[in-house]
Amino acid sequence: MILVLFGPPGSGKGTQSDLLRNSGHFVHISTGDLLRNEVAEGTEIGGIVKDIMSHGEFPSDDIIMSLIEKQLDLHEGEQIICDGFPRTMNQVLAFNTLLSVKRENVGLVVNLNVDLSQLIERISGRYSCKECGAVYHDTNKRPLKDGACDRCGGLEFVRRTDDQPDVLKNRVRTYLDQTQAVCDYYRQKGLVKDLDASKDPVSVNNDLKSCLTQAGFII
Repeated sequence: MILVLFGPPGSGKGTQSDLLRNSGHFVHISTGDLLRNEVAEGTEIGGIVKDIMSHGEFPSDDIIMSLIEKQLDLHEGEQIICDGFPRTMNQVLAFNTLLSVKRENVGLVVNLNVDLSQLIERISGRYSCKECGAVYHDTNKRPLKDGACDRCGGLEFVRRTDDQPDVLKNRVRTYLDQTQAVCDYYRQKGLVKDLDASKDPVSVNNDLKSCLTQAGFII
């Protein structure tokens, strides 16, 4: 069964996905992570999407679907978190076809709501470990040992070029423009739960788990 997590950049999709994944019952598929991996590995897809992503825009649906199909094949039969996907109605229709073939379904869509000013504050201070990708923040989540990653011990950190305030605003606008129809589509099917993501991560996670239990997921 599939959990779809909606929410603009910085709403906490990655944090909530990590908390669920740590339970051992979920696989996390983030289109952003998949695309950044393609760029880091210097693949053909990575070369195509690098400039697009640096301007806060999104790659074509065909590219996204090819990456998603590969992940579904790798994790057949598992509970999957789709983080930031599907983002367009074309992706929804292609996803429906793919899930039908694999006899899977979307069991719940959670919409994480946060206002723009809080998103900018969250993201402008964000950085990550270059080795494992663990995410930190200048004020809200520093490593336990200054200068060393808690997860892997890495000593080098990076900031995403698309986390700059001006680029972020463009990402949020693009996200809202593209995903409104998708959210409305799933809402009409009775699958959408709206959560206040301005609260602390543990509180949001408790709310999320309650929704998952009601929808029949194992947590």
